[in-house]
Amino acid sequence: MTWVFLDDNMPAHPKILKAGNEVFALQCAGLCYCNKYLTDGFIPEKAVRSLLPDPLAPDTVQRICDCGIWEPTDGGYQVHDYLDYQRSRAEVLERREKARESGRQGGIAKASKTPSERLANARANAIAVASGLLDPPAYSHSHSPPTPNPTPNPSPPIPCPTQGKDQGGEQDPDFPSAKPERSLRERKKPGEGEKAVSKSGETWEAYKGAYERRYGVPPIRNAKMNSLLSKLVDFLGADIAPLVAASYFESSDALYVRSKHCPDLLLRDAQRLHTEMQTGRRGTFAEAKEKDRQSKTGDSFRRVIERLEAEEEEKQCQKPTSPKLLQ
Repeated sequence: MTWVFLDDNMPAHPKILKAGNEVFALQCAGLCYCNKYLTDGFIPEKAVRSLLPDPLAPDTVQRICDCGIWEPTDGGYQVHDYLDYQRSRAEVLERREKARESGRQGGIAKASKTPSERLANARANAIAVASGLLDPPAYSHSHSPPTPNPTPNPSPPIPCPTQGKDQGGEQDPDFPSAKPERSLRERKKPGEGEKAVSKSGETWEAYKGAYERRYGVPPIRNAKMNSLLSKLVDFLGADIAPLVAASYFESSDALYVRSKHCPDLLLRDAQRLHTEMQTGRRGTFAEAKEKDRQSKTGDSFRRVIERLEAEEEEKQCQKPTSPKLLQ
């Protein structure tokens, strides 16, 4: 796809004003035709009638030629000074080839990177943008190239420190202040996330150290991790939470091992882990299951004994009294 360059003074040009609106529309349509088919300004005579959706007046083509906008040539018309303002066919084809080659090289370079390298680059760019070292990328839905302007606009004046104030030194409400706005980082106030990081600092260090000793790699720290450890501190206290977090990795409970000692289970079983740390004895699932079985068995025997005693007592009550005892 190519683009047509139009001077913003074109509608007020003397030639256009003299020729009329239909000539202006025909000129724009002709430029679009030349850019689309890369004709370097040539418009075949057979294509002229189909440039605009509405039929042309009989003298429209003659008027555009009389104004000097189009020049009659063999087989059609040539737009006057076309290559002075529009790209030539050779230039467009060269730009397309460069774009294809650049895309191909970029695809090769991107494909050669490992996923970890791409993630590292994205993370580094995000940190640079957040810290103000890089400007955030600008996303625009408009792909139009800048319109060439033969008369450049003057740059806006740079306000001096006293500009915009009246003689009394007060700020003029009709003149913008020269005082720069504070950056987003300066205006930002500490939020819940930063409070959670501060509260869970010691507990995180204990959790991280125990995790690295057990698994050989550091754990991931994110907002969820900070929130869970902060809740652990709220539940156990700032002094006990780091100790429980470290002792958590001494347990070889199957669920803990399968989940790689995730912080969710640490918070869920905080009471149990604290008790085991205090008593020095860790209960296993097998032990709990055996105690439960013993408890159920004992309950069954107790119910049998109670039933037998009740039956014996009932028999004693129903036994007839001896006549000798009555005498």
